[in-house]
Amino acid sequence: MFEVDRYTMFTAPNAEELTQFVMSLEGDTGEEVDKIELLWQDVRELIIPSVNHLSRLHKKAIDYDPTDPWVNLYNEGGCKEIHDHHEYDFSCVFFANSGDNFSEFFFFDWDSGMIVPILYEPGSIMFFSAKMAHGVSIHKNEVQRRTLSCNFKILGL
Repeated sequence: MFEVDRYTMFTAPNAEELTQFVMSLEGDTGEEVDKIELLWQDVRELIIPSVNHLSRLHKKAIDYDPTDPWVNLYNEGGCKEIHDHHEYDFSCVFFANSGDNFSEFFFFDWDSGMIVPILYEPGSIMFFSAKMAHGVSIHKNEVQRRTLSCNFKILGL
């Protein structure tokens, strides 16, 4: 069985290609947070190298069923409330860019009320248990923050 601990982050094997893809998408309506929905088939070849790397790191083969991915566009003032994806087993976020006063991805512990911000570099991809509460702090930069996300169910559990 494959399990994602707290989280696993690394530079995506094809970070440059993923970044170019995410940054090239259009669909910004000017809202504080916009979402561009994608089809798994359209990004499959971009995400699979990172899932394969995750599998090698954990020394376990992963048989999974992905959801259709999406790109979040965080404009100034945008944020994402604390939530989880409890109906899935693990999630991923690819961080396409960063900058001063960019919003931060964080995990939230309901028991302690503690927020744990996650530091990342552009090109990083993070896999984590979909049951972990997480969110995004307020974006305080005029440059739009972009991430690509996807959820996965592990087959055969």
